[in-house]
Amino acid sequence: MGLEGIQYIHRVGFHGEACGIPTVHYYLGWNGKSFVDMFSKHAVGDAGVSYYEETILFPAEHNLDHTLIIKDIVEGEVIDYDAEDLQYSEIRRREKYSWDGKQIRPRP
Repeated sequence: MGLEGIQYIHRVGFHGEACGIPTVHYYLGWNGKSFVDMFSKHAVGDAGVSYYEETILFPAEHNLDHTLIIKDIVEGEVIDYDAEDLQYSEIRRREKYSWDGKQIRPRP
């Protein structure tokens, strides 16, 4: 995925598959000798009226900076519960992390 010193990234997922129960993925990097705890991502929805989703982008996916990992977050909630076609208000934000070859740290 474009991170120096990491040979493989393993993702372990626990799937909620029900309203209000989150799906969580944990990322572990393998450097050839040991696992490196990286971070997690979450997604959850509740009866079609709200949702929360995180997406991870590694350097090989965004092609910006080889030390940058991006977490995009989207939160949505129904505007009018009585409407025939539900519309959502969304809040989007982006978190950035740096990989120094050994660990991940939040970027300011």
